[in-house]
Amino acid sequence: MLVAATAVLTFGGVPMAAQAADVGTMSELQVALAGNDPVVTLTTDVGSAATDNLVVSRDVTLDLNGHTLYAKSTTIEPGHNLTLNVNGGTNLSYAMDVEGTLTLGSDLNMPDNATITVGTLGKIVSDGTPRTLSGSPAVANSGIITAIVAKSVADKMTGNNYTVRFIDNMPSDNFQDLKVYAPSFAAAGMVFPTFPRTHAKITSWNATSDGSSTVLTTTTPLSGANLYAYAQWAPDGITSIAASYDASPDPASAGDIKLNATDTTPGGNGGNITDFVDFTSNIPADTVAVWDPFTKFLNTGLVGPHVITGTLNGSPAVTNSVTIPVVAGYDIGAIALTMTPTSVVTGATSTAYLSATDGYGNSFGINLITSDNCKDCGGYDPVLTSSDPTDAIDPATGVITFTTLGLHTITVSLDFGEGGYFTADTTVNVTAVPVVPPAPQLKTLAFTGIQQSPAPWIALFLILLGMAAVTVARRRKA
Repeated sequence: MLVAATAVLTFGGVPMAAQAADVGTMSELQVALAGNDPVVTLTTDVGSAATDNLVVSRDVTLDLNGHTLYAKSTTIEPGHNLTLNVNGGTNLSYAMDVEGTLTLGSDLNMPDNATITVGTLGKIVSDGTPRTLSGSPAVANSGIITAIVAKSVADKMTGNNYTVRFIDNMPSDNFQDLKVYAPSFAAAGMVFPTFPRTHAKITSWNATSDGSSTVLTTTTPLSGANLYAYAQWAPDGITSIAASYDASPDPASAGDIKLNATDTTPGGNGGNITDFVDFTSNIPADTVAVWDPFTKFLNTGLVGPHVITGTLNGSPAVTNSVTIPVVAGYDIGAIALTMTPTSVVTGATSTAYLSATDGYGNSFGINLITSDNCKDCGGYDPVLTSSDPTDAIDPATGVITFTTLGLHTITVSLDFGEGGYFTADTTVNVTAVPVVPPAPQLKTLAFTGIQQSPAPWIALFLILLGMAAVTVARRRKA
């Protein structure tokens, strides 16, 4: 029997009468839903899941009051609201067509084989307390759902079912995922998240980190299951910056040198503001590459000092410079082997010198044979060999001792890991030790052992003197 009761409500302090209907059968429920009582309450289990259909064509509250409602279908017509209070009962409406608004006055668990259709003007919302739609129904959502949706429901939902990942677009890559069961954030009554950052503000959200793609607003129509939104920041109150590079204070090697900028404004706490800063070099041949907002590289092939200036985007103009001492890069481009001297005699030594240049032609300026652990060649030690296996090679010093004659070919091999495999060679000519004849010696009488008298020598001198005198006399007579 349909029982109507009168409840007293107050509105603005003025008593008002409201009707409530208690029902115990499906026919009574159908009559009550078509009537004008604002609240309809079950007094027992009602209906048949096989045959009974319910239509809501006015604003009404249905309280299951701990009982079970069996229905083949429940339809909420456009422009009308059904507030459903389960209150410990069970809703076994196996098909729900929400063309108006279904307001959950309590959590609603749907049967696993149930179907829910939310039309383009349909809504499933919570009352003043967040309510959860759970179970495992198949939901076709062309409208709006702002109630909490359990994962088991979301996994089977088609139509308006979007996950938007908001990324702070900073090196930490903090993010927040928001589920949207509506055509847009505005339609769902949702706002974008915020992320804390000193002296900066989010000006927009973009589908790519560099801001070159689609801008996302609260009214942007959503499409696709998984969407990404990257925060686009702008400086807000930065008055002082510092430019730096990753190798500081050590020299940087030619190639890609990472550049950084920090917030030195009072209260800035040295925050990373590389995304706000443009870098330029005093060397015209240098270039600056931007990989992402916080990853910027100076690319240079020239050794020597490079003055890099960072300029803050926007107003006021704030700049800071850093000098980068660039040395040869650690990636080997070519090697060359020399021997000093290039010509030796047997038994002598010659010393190997292994030089290298980077991919830009800059000299390493060291002997890779004797450098500590050959750090400049990737940790792989050079290997010296000779065409003559009798040559004695000291691998630590590069000193080679030669004992056989001829032209010796000296080869060095260097395994540079992923950088490549290098070889170089040169020659050393080995000659014989020259034979030096002994110096002539003056033989003395003591050496010969013969004793001679001076008399024969004196006699010979007198004879020669007489002959000279005769010759002079004859010339005078003539």
